[in-house]
Amino acid sequence: MLKLIDALNNDVRIDGILVQLPLPKQIDESRVLEAISPNKDVDGFHPYNVGRLVTGTPLSALYAYG
Repeated sequence: MLKLIDALNNDVRIDGILVQLPLPKQIDESRVLEAISPNKDVDGFHPYNVGRLVTGTPLSALYAYG
């Protein structure tokens, strides 16, 4: 699964990645979510995106103020 996520992260044709949770118990959910590029994290579960949300600075706010 991590190899697939890496391939999707590096594929310019892919705009977003969504992982259906919960994952089977043998798969480390944290490792999977952290492997997704924050820029392609559709759910916003990557720690970087969660932190931006908690601090009130979603990525889209950077573009709103030019």
